[in-house]
Amino acid sequence: EVADAVAYLNVVLDPLRCDPYLERIINEPKRGVGSTTLDSLRAAAVAAGTTMSALLLEGCCDGARAPLGAQGVDPASYAPAIEPGSCLAGIKLTKGSRQGVQSLRGLVCMLHGAAAGGARVEQVLGAALALSGYEAVLELQMVEGVGKKIAGNKKKDVAEDARERLSRLATLRDVAAEPGSWVSEDDMLEASGGAGEAAATSPARSAEATGRGLAGVQRFLEHAALVTGQDSDVKGDRNAVRLMTLHASKGLEFARTFIVGLEEGILPSGRSSGKPEGMAEERRLFYVGLTRAKDALYLSRCRSRFENGSVKENQPSSFLRPLKLRDA
Repeated sequence: EVADAVAYLNVVLDPLRCDPYLERIINEPKRGVGSTTLDSLRAAAVAAGTTMSALLLEGCCDGARAPLGAQGVDPASYAPAIEPGSCLAGIKLTKGSRQGVQSLRGLVCMLHGAAAGGARVEQVLGAALALSGYEAVLELQMVEGVGKKIAGNKKKDVAEDARERLSRLATLRDVAAEPGSWVSEDDMLEASGGAGEAAATSPARSAEATGRGLAGVQRFLEHAALVTGQDSDVKGDRNAVRLMTLHASKGLEFARTFIVGLEEGILPSGRSSGKPEGMAEERRLFYVGLTRAKDALYLSRCRSRFENGSVKENQPSSFLRPLKLRDA
């Protein structure tokens, strides 16, 4: 359930490039999008030379900003129309599957629009769990699952399991509601205007530090990924590989540090292209990564990548030019 909630936030963050997360939540909870429909969506995406998320969620980044706390909101009513002649329109869907697809598309529109408009992370998370029906399913199981054993587990009944899952989701929401637990003190101080930094603070960094907007969602997800990675480490084994984002590496040092994906469109991200504030923020994060190494620093890039059915030649990151490095 926590992984499902995190997957919803990843879809909200980047609706057009979220295939692994989309596949996880596309029918969670059940919305009539079964394996047959999923296979049809995958096949249509491959035929169109695009990702399944781009095929399914095109137009959802426009963001219909419905009030997230409103009662009786039908997410499907906020979904963009499936245009005649589009790839999505060409997929044969049952009435139930079409309703499920539109419900999900509308939900993503609402949540992405709210996050883009500066909603707090816990608001977006709470709305995802409520409007998707995820929490309602668990609450129903608490009532109807008393005395019913979980398949393969004779010791726990359905109601008890649902209660525990709701408790874990409540804990996740509590964490989301406390940015101080997942944003560094330096970032919070800068966002508040401390130490004379107010004039230099970008809107994105301010939103991130206060747990708002898409920047806040991204920072929360980075924290969630880091915590999950720490929990899965071999207990007591400090000599291990640690995989993390540049942002999550702040304040840490390693004997050997590897930074990968130093290509235009990745670092810096294509979303920052032409945006001075975004480029400045990514350059700052790149510097953070460079200074994590104590003994050795390795920078790498791909000359080409296989994307959407074809090989794409990639240009080196513009951040490499000032370093005056040569290819190894």
